[in-house]
Amino acid sequence: MKNIYLIQLIILFSYSAMAQTTYPSGVTGCIARWTFDSADQPFLSSLPDMSGNNNNGTPYSIATAPGFRNKPFKAGAFDGSTSWAEVADKAMLSCNEITIISLVKLNSFNNALCESSQIVSKGYPDFIPGNYGQCLSDNPYDGTCGTFSPNYTQLVSQVGSPVLTVPPGNFVSLNKWYFYASVIGANLVSHYQIEMDSNIKSPSLSPVNSISGTFSIGSNSQNLSIGKHLNPNYPYWVDGSMDELILFNRALSNSEIYSIYSYLWGWATPVNGIEEKGNEVNLTCINHNLLISTSNQKINKVRIYDISGRVIFECDSKFEQIDLNNISSEILIA
Repeated sequence: MKNIYLIQLIILFSYSAMAQTTYPSGVTGCIARWTFDSADQPFLSSLPDMSGNNNNGTPYSIATAPGFRNKPFKAGAFDGSTSWAEVADKAMLSCNEITIISLVKLNSFNNALCESSQIVSKGYPDFIPGNYGQCLSDNPYDGTCGTFSPNYTQLVSQVGSPVLTVPPGNFVSLNKWYFYASVIGANLVSHYQIEMDSNIKSPSLSPVNSISGTFSIGSNSQNLSIGKHLNPNYPYWVDGSMDELILFNRALSNSEIYSIYSYLWGWATPVNGIEEKGNEVNLTCINHNLLISTSNQKINKVRIYDISGRVIFECDSKFEQIDLNNISSEILIA
């Protein structure tokens, strides 16, 4: 009798009309997600919210660019002076806690007054109720808006109140993709940062710094901006590329942050629910290739189904390698 192991692949299509509040790696509380993918066009004509919550953005002069894996049309290119996007205010975008995650590569550091590159921001000016954001800045290092210290630019977050004092360190380089996470909780703000090396996956993640205190984001009715600040006196333009930007309405844990990093690094992330029967079926994802191997001679068939129950792959050998690019741009093994 054949032993058949069923591995379910949930395929997430960009045109899905169903609201999705769980990120593909299994993390709940996702209120907005922008992937900057395009359909082979030189500029983004739209910026859909892939979470299904309809926090769609209006892009302005955002060109298309290769993403983290160097696949074309998978990122948005910001030119540092005219490229940005705006998302209309919604009640769900005002949160008591928030986690901001982004995948960004800078071409140059902004040398305009206060020397910051604003990845995302909700409302202006900073430090008003409802304001939150994530940016790259040299201000923690030199402590002034009038000195440009490009070699000392680092991840910084904004929170409604009080002013967040981030310790200097963990400076970033140009022309490199980085995974950034800003976790803003009621009593703790933590920053995560790691270079996205396409050949080496980090075995773990931990905060590069954490700031204790009493933090209150509050709420406002202003729109959310991507790639610049809405403050006309301090626009903080971004010159670089974005491959992913995600908002969660809570403070995520270390393991949840790592699961999102893993998903972005390799697309497929194994999570609980795969029946392996004592490790007889082994799954590994390396550079978008899913490796399937079996250690039990009696196991001679593995089938992979999509969410509708359709068989999309079947193998009879003890070892098989599947190119995930041929299945979907986004998959979750569940």
